[in-house]
Amino acid sequence: MGLYLPYNGNVWIFISLWIGLGIWKVHTTKKFKLSLFSKFLILGVLFLFTPFLYNKNIPFNLIYLRFIGIISITVLYLSLQQFTFNKKDYFYFYFIIIYATLLKSTAELIIQFFPNFLFNKNITIYLFNTLNHRNVQSTFLILGSLLSLFIFSNKKKYYSTFSFKDLILFFTTFIISINLILLQSKTALVALPISTALILYGKNNFNKKVILWLILTFSGLLIGNYLKENFSRNTRFAKRSAISNSNSFNVRFGIYKLSFDLWREKPFAGYGYGTFLSTFRNYYAKQKAKDPNIIHLGSKNVLHPHNEFLYWLVEGGIIAFAGLLIIAGSFIILIWKSKLRGPLVLIGCIFPILFHTQLEYPFYNSTIHLFLFCFFIFQIDKKYGEHKIYKHSFKFLPKSLAFVLPITSILFLLTVLQSGYIITKYENTGNIQLLQKALNPNSLKIKYDNYLLKAYLKKAKKNKNKQKLNNYISIVEKNIKHSPFIFLYYDLATAYEVLGEMDKASEIYNKGKYLYPDTNWKNK
Repeated sequence: MGLYLPYNGNVWIFISLWIGLGIWKVHTTKKFKLSLFSKFLILGVLFLFTPFLYNKNIPFNLIYLRFIGIISITVLYLSLQQFTFNKKDYFYFYFIIIYATLLKSTAELIIQFFPNFLFNKNITIYLFNTLNHRNVQSTFLILGSLLSLFIFSNKKKYYSTFSFKDLILFFTTFIISINLILLQSKTALVALPISTALILYGKNNFNKKVILWLILTFSGLLIGNYLKENFSRNTRFAKRSAISNSNSFNVRFGIYKLSFDLWREKPFAGYGYGTFLSTFRNYYAKQKAKDPNIIHLGSKNVLHPHNEFLYWLVEGGIIAFAGLLIIAGSFIILIWKSKLRGPLVLIGCIFPILFHTQLEYPFYNSTIHLFLFCFFIFQIDKKYGEHKIYKHSFKFLPKSLAFVLPITSILFLLTVLQSGYIITKYENTGNIQLLQKALNPNSLKIKYDNYLLKAYLKKAKKNKNKQKLNNYISIVEKNIKHSPFIFLYYDLATAYEVLGEMDKASEIYNKGKYLYPDTNWKNK
C-alpha cells in the first residue's frame, strides 16, 4: 500500500496523525460513530485476512507492509467518521488538492520544457517521486480539474461574478488539460469524459462558468496535442509510437488472460499472498513453451496483473475476492438507496482512481491516491449512509491509543524514510558500507537484500571464498522461490561456476532460460 516506496512515508505520517486525532475524539466524546458501510468494510477486510489460515509458505516478510497498510487505511476510515465536517471544511480540503495539482502540473511543464529554468543545471535528474509515473501522475492531476468543475457547478454564488479563486480554478483546469495529453495516459483520457458526465449529470447546472471550464479543458487538450507533436522531443513527453501503444495494450490484455487462467487452476484457495510474481512467471513459461506466439514479456517482472480484482483472486482465491465483493456491494447498495444523482457527483471525482485500479496498481505506488480514494468514499458514506452512535465507558484505552499508535507509526515511518535515503545514496555512490547504516532494511527488504547479495557475491568471487559462496547460494536458492528475478539466475549460476560445479551452473542457467524465454541470453 505504497509503503514499499519510501517517498510515500510522508503521507503515511499524515495518516497516522489523523488516526490519532480520530481516536482522541472517541476519548473526549465518549462516543464511537459507525456507519452501516463501515461494518461491511470491516467484514470484507476480515475476509481478506482469511487466506492466512489455510495458505502455507506465505513469505510474511515480503507482504506484511501490504496488510499493515490495509489495517491502517481501515482504521483511518473509522477515525474520519468520528469527525463532523461542514461544507466549508470540505471545500477547504478541495482547494488544498487543487493547489497541489496546480503546483505539480506547472512544475512538470517547466522542468520538462525548460530544464535549466532558474538553475544552470538540468533539474530533470532530480525528478523522481511517487507521482512520476505517467498514469499515476495523470489520475492525480485530473482530480484538480474535476474538483474545479464540481465547485463551479455546486453553488449559485459561483455563477455570476468572477473571483481570484475562480481564476485559479480556470488556470488549474487549463494547465492540467495540457499535461494530460503530454503524459499520454490513456487511463486518464478515457476517465476524463466519463467523470465529467457523472458530475454534470449529478449537478445539472450548466452555468457560464461550467461552460468556460469545458472550453478551457478542450483548449488545453488541443494545445497539449500540439506541444506533443512539435516540441516534445528529448522530454518525457516524447510522442509514443503506434507500435508502442499497440504493444502496451496487447501485453496488458495477455497478462489479464494468463492471470485469469492461472486463477481457474486454483480458484478456491488461491496460490497464497506474496506469490504472484513467482507463480505467474512459472505459469507464463509453461504456456510459452506450449505456444511461442503468446505475449512477449522479456525480462520484465510482473509483480501485479494490472487489475486489483485479479490480483486478489489469484493470490487469495474466492474467499479474498468475496471480501472485495462485500465492500463493493455494500457501497453500491448505499448509493442505490440514496438519491442517485447526489453520490454520482463525488463518484465522478474519484472515478479516474477507481478506473486506474482496474488497469494498474496505483495504491501500491502512491499513498496519496489511497488516501484520496478513502476520503471521498468516506464523504459519500457520511452524507448518504446510515450511522449509529455507540457510547462507551473506556477511560485509559482510547486515550493511550491516541498517543501510542501515531508515535509508534511515525517512528517506524521515519526509519523507512531513512532506509530509503540510504539505499538511494548507495545507488548513486556504489559505497556498500552505506547499506549498514539503514535503520529498517526490512521495510525495503527485496531491494536491500539484492544489493547486499550482489556485493557479497562480488567479494566472494574475488577472494574465491568457498564458504561465502556456499552461504550466498543457500540464501539465493531460498529467495529465488518467491522472487525469481532474472539477475539472480545469472549470479547463482556464476557462483556455482566459481565453485567448479558446472553441471549445477548449467541447470540454473537453463532454468532461467525456461522462465525468461523472451530474453536474449546469448548476450548475457
